[in-house]
Amino acid sequence: KNIQMEHAAERDMLVVRVQELLKDLGQSSRLKTQLEHCQTALNMESAAKKDLRDCLNARVDGLQQSVALLQASAAKSEWTCASVLLEKEALEATLQRCKED
Repeated sequence: KNIQMEHAAERDMLVVRVQELLKDLGQSSRLKTQLEHCQTALNMESAAKKDLRDCLNARVDGLQQSVALLQASAAKSEWTCASVLLEKEALEATLQRCKED
């Protein structure tokens, strides 16, 4: 009878241990699912950051091109202004000579 009681106690302990292991397995499965969701979210965030970085780089490139065009336009305007001033001085000198004649 003692042996039967010991076996019953061992069986009960094994049942409890199996239940604990099944519970742990369930928690592990939930944790694995949560980790997979976290990894997916991190991947999405990483992709979004890359898209944003690419977009910002494209905008910077566009702005740099605009600055270069504005600088070229300003240089052309300065040249045109200088050219007009020289022509004005030449016309004034011609007008002065005409007045003197």
